[in-house]
Amino acid sequence: MSRWASAWLGWRFNQEKDGEVNAINITRGDIGRKVKMSDGNVLTITGWDEKDEIQPVHLGGSTFRATNGKPILPGLPHITELLVETLMLEAGKFYRTRDGRRAFVSHVLGVSPFPNKIRDDFPVTGYIDGTGYAPVWRLDGSFGNRSHDNDLVAEWVEPKRIKGWVNIFADKGVDYPTGYRVGCATHATKADAQRFAEGMVATVEIDVLEGQGLEGEAR
Repeated sequence: MSRWASAWLGWRFNQEKDGEVNAINITRGDIGRKVKMSDGNVLTITGWDEKDEIQPVHLGGSTFRATNGKPILPGLPHITELLVETLMLEAGKFYRTRDGRRAFVSHVLGVSPFPNKIRDDFPVTGYIDGTGYAPVWRLDGSFGNRSHDNDLVAEWVEPKRIKGWVNIFADKGVDYPTGYRVGCATHATKADAQRFAEGMVATVEIDVLEGQGLEGEAR
């Protein structure tokens, strides 16, 4: 049985056992939420890979999990809990929308000092990068009554730049979907990468932002 087939069967087993040990169902709407891992670490769901039918949940860097919080390979930490956090928007700060865009809160309405107080359910105004209008939010960052891409889910953190060189290998007798695999290490220079290039068919330079594909598309 190939390594990919074994990994697939292991993932299916985890899904079937999900109701017993890990009743979690992560959706795209959970982007921005913090999660507790089985090793005690707290990570943030930073993105969603629509093209990955097995592990679409992106936890930053090269860490992905299935929608039930499990890894495809045994032994890696799994998600045990979706944490609940209350966001309180502040004027002058940048935030991240649910679908990963950068937003800026320009103004938060104060409280009227007069007896006939006006209730404003959406007292926050600002801007979203690439949007041609000024949206409004509740103080907790919600854009409406249902989960929406314009929800503000966390303060903005500049993504890290991943830059270096990787080797591409064609391993005979190994069942990879494309017939090739990318080396597990990123090297600072092309020369350094090629020092570890036995069986290599190509050395490729990468220069991308964390959470984005090689073509610069948000994941």
